[in-house]
Parts: sequence; C-alpha cells; structure tokens
Amino acid sequence: MIENKIIKYTKKDFLDYAEAFDYELDEVKDKNGKVLTDDDIKKQMESWSLKEFHDWFGFSHKNSWTGDEIRK
Repeated sequence: MIENKIIKYTKKDFLDYAEAFDYELDEVKDKNGKVLTDDDIKKQMESWSLKEFHDWFGFSHKNSWTGDEIRK
C-alpha cells in the first residue's frame, strides 16, 4: 500500500521547479518598472524566503498520493 503523505517543498525544490518556466512571458517588472529577463527573475529567486515562493507559486506542499500541490 502506498502511503499518502503531504510533503513540504524546500527552497531547492522551488528553485528546481522554477527552472521549467520562462518568466519573460509574464513581463515581470522591478520596482523601477524595468521588465526583468528570465535570468534576472531566477537570480532574484535565489534570495527568496519560502513564504515568497509560496506566494509566487500559490502552494507550499505536495500530496504524494495524488500529486496535487496545496497550500497549508
């Protein structure tokens, strides 16, 4: 039987997850209104707290049974 576990994402998990996306498509801007490149955004992410990742992605945990990403 497979056990249903809720797994909390780590900062490394979020950084690895972020690599799958191209953030230039979102036209994210810095505080001065400059559009950031994908590399700029990913470099900034390296200094983010877990809460900042939770807010950005909208989840903090993964259900190991269903694969659903959830916020706790």
